[in-house]
Amino acid sequence: MAAKRFRSDLYYRINVVELTVPPLRERREDIPYLVAAFVREASGRLRKPLLGLTPAAERQLMGRTWEGNIRELRNIIERACILADGGWVTERELKQSTARPLAALPGSAAAAAAAAFTESEDVSLSARERDHIRHVLERSGGNKMAAARMLGLDRRTLYRRLDRYGLGSITRRGGRRSSRA
Repeated sequence: MAAKRFRSDLYYRINVVELTVPPLRERREDIPYLVAAFVREASGRLRKPLLGLTPAAERQLMGRTWEGNIRELRNIIERACILADGGWVTERELKQSTARPLAALPGSAAAAAAAAFTESEDVSLSARERDHIRHVLERSGGNKMAAARMLGLDRRTLYRRLDRYGLGSITRRGGRRSSRA
């Protein structure tokens, strides 16, 4: 409008709702969920049985500044998935998949992020995933197909995670199976 290449009256007609989405660096808690979705998408497209990122690789992503936001994250994950040899994407593939070194958070924020993601945090992340899966299973009334859809997971992936977290015994009624015959 300032350059007189766009009419101001037209701008105000189409500018009814303005959405402000905070940058990824301000929504770090979304990174693990976005990474899981991007790995799942790349795994299907590449026809590679990828399970996810190693804890060290996740810590590496959490400590990055993310100037390119979600597009940058998606591109890095996709390239890392292409380079992955096994079922897990490691920090080696992440380093190889970036055109420039992974930039750390500036100043004391980098130290705080590094301290926040210690080995005990890896266990906490697993506990959070387990609790989230349990919550979704309860919301779906124990229906594992519905839970898989709600989580955006393939049925087999959900069953693997249920086995990993010992949640395989949750039934349709939301309770646990009886150990009696």
